[in-house]
Order: sequence, then C-alpha cells, then structure tokens
Amino acid sequence: ALNPLSAETTKALGATYFWAGRHDLAIAHYEKALALDPTLPQVHDLLADAYAAKGMYRQALDSRRTYLRLEGALAEAEKLGTDGSETGYHAAMRAMHQRYLEALQRAAPTQYVSPMEFALTYIALGERDRAFSKLEEAFGQRAPWLSSLAADPAFDPLRPDPRFSKLVARVGVPARP
Repeated sequence: ALNPLSAETTKALGATYFWAGRHDLAIAHYEKALALDPTLPQVHDLLADAYAAKGMYRQALDSRRTYLRLEGALAEAEKLGTDGSETGYHAAMRAMHQRYLEALQRAAPTQYVSPMEFALTYIALGERDRAFSKLEEAFGQRAPWLSSLAADPAFDPLRPDPRFSKLVARVGVPARP
C-alpha cells in the first residue's frame, strides 16, 4: 500500500501536477517531499523543472545544482554558474545538455543507450529532426517510455510539428487536449 505521507508518494503527486501544468501545486508537493527527505536527488531535479516553468530561474539553478551534487556530479554542478536570469538559466541548461549529449555519444559505442535519452537531449537542445529520428528508433524498439509522449511536458517543443501527432497516434496513446 502507498504511504500518503511518504516523500516518494508526495513526489509522485507533484509530478502529476507538473504534467498537468499546475506548477504551483507541483512546487508545493516537491517542497513537501524534500521536507520529508531532502536527500532525494530526483525531487530536486523535478523541482528545478517546475521552478523553470514558473520563470523562477535562480531557484531552478539552485535546485538543479543540488540535484547534481546529490548525484555526485560535483564538477557539473559548478559548471551551471550563478546567472539566475532567464538568459543565464537557458544558457546553463543548453551547455549542460550539450555535455550530456557528448557523454551519451561516448558511451553508445560500448553500451546500450536508449534512443529516448538521445531524443530528450536533442529536444532540450532544440534539434527537432534529430529528436524525431531517435523517437522513430525508440518506436522501432518499442521503448516503454513512448507511452508518456502525449502527456510529458518534455515533449512540448515537438507538439506543433505534424510528425509528433502522427507518432503519438502510431504509439496508440490518447493525445493531450
């Protein structure tokens, strides 16, 4: 049974609110989860996304930095910088995603790297064609995460592209209104 007072359950509820576009409630639940257990890295990562969605870029950088430190990526955490402006935040995220892409590319020849990891990174970098190529590869592999296409805000940059609605239909999940 789920413990409604656990940090994990509170985090999951926060994620549900985030995916529904209810960022204030997502932030409140992520903060509550961290009050219960401040050592959960993923909650800091999710909170960073919610802060960024609200335009709270300084808080987003701080949360992302905490996430990276908890994951042991101390050097990466320091590379984020301290510019909490919108421009500074987006530049920091772009640089972080570029470094992550390079790490994925180095790993791919010797170990399996999910095409979804590449796709999400390409989306973050604004490289739509490459993202769609990797999503097609993921579709060919029947990647489980494809079931989240219609709801996950990470795919929002692709929604206006007709290829996205066609892919969602092929996956067989209902489109988000």
